[in-house]
Amino acid sequence: MKKITIVWIIPILAAFACYFSVKAYFDSKGPEIEVLIPSADGIQAGKTEVKYNGIPVGKVINLDVTNNLDYIILKIELLKKAEGIAQAGSKFWIVEPEITGLRGLKNIDTLVSGKFIATEPPDGATKGSPISKTQYRFTAVDAPIKADDKESANDLKIRVIANNAFAMEVGSGVFYKGVEVGFIKNIKLNTHGQNVIAYINIYNEYRNLVRTNSIFWDQTTFKVKFGFDGIRFKGNIFDKVVNFGSISFATPNEAGQRIGNGYMFNIASVYDEEWLNWNPTLY
Repeated sequence: MKKITIVWIIPILAAFACYFSVKAYFDSKGPEIEVLIPSADGIQAGKTEVKYNGIPVGKVINLDVTNNLDYIILKIELLKKAEGIAQAGSKFWIVEPEITGLRGLKNIDTLVSGKFIATEPPDGATKGSPISKTQYRFTAVDAPIKADDKESANDLKIRVIANNAFAMEVGSGVFYKGVEVGFIKNIKLNTHGQNVIAYINIYNEYRNLVRTNSIFWDQTTFKVKFGFDGIRFKGNIFDKVVNFGSISFATPNEAGQRIGNGYMFNIASVYDEEWLNWNPTLY
């Protein structure tokens, strides 16, 4: 009788282990949703993750195509803790390596880990807040611009007008003496479509640096001098390449008046190295 008991201990323990493993799996298993994307290039079932603020919250488990062949259907299994993402208003977008002009790569980590699907819950949703309306099918959106992450209500908001936006990029910094003191929030065409307007936020702590006679330039405005010793560039060319897409400004020694929100400047068409030597007392 004792031998029979001992013989059955191992399968009983195995059954308990199997039960708890299955239970743990279903306890962590969240809802399955579908996300429609235009192309599945680089997306792999069983490998491509869904992330919220960089933390994995799900995984692509299958790929299919819509009946009209317009979209690829990603079937995604969310974790139980992320079930709140399956509600109306949640957003999904693909994160991949991105070349931003000459400034380098964004999302460089995806070169190693591969593309992933980023997500964020509806605006205003917080941890533990009730689900407004359950939803299981979504259409991917373009990656949101994060420039607003830098924004403060007390920032000085100005505009800079230019002939084109080639050397400007939303989210890029605005520099004074090489220090980032603001950022480009938005770029739009003016009413007649003849020029572009860059909407700039200067951080509140630096708003006194901008005066009525401040001069702004982008990273393509530099001087080239031809001489017997060859071609010489005035200005830091390395800095212009690294910070391509940004704007710099300087204020004369005899500084003008302070300005308020909405003030407009013109981008200088020619760069003057002397601007970097200005050293006004601003307070």
